[in-house]
Amino acid sequence: MDEANGTFTGLELVTGTLDGRAGTFVLAERGSFTADGTVHGHIEVVEGTGTGDLAGLRGTGSFVYRNGQRAFPYNLDFELG
Repeated sequence: MDEANGTFTGLELVTGTLDGRAGTFVLAERGSFTADGTVHGHIEVVEGTGTGDLAGLRGTGSFVYRNGQRAFPYNLDFELG
């Protein structure tokens, strides 16, 4: 049997502190996954969604999730306007 693969897209609302600044923003996510449970994702801050101290936030990044992980990092390169 061939290994199952797929793709996904989604949006995620993030609330917290980034570089000492508090607020919220939305991430657009897209990526792919394989039958073994590995997910490779690309993230991008949705323009205009930053609130509070995160107003004007821009950025892109990525993540890798492996089946069974309880937590995993998001890598985000960002600029605050």
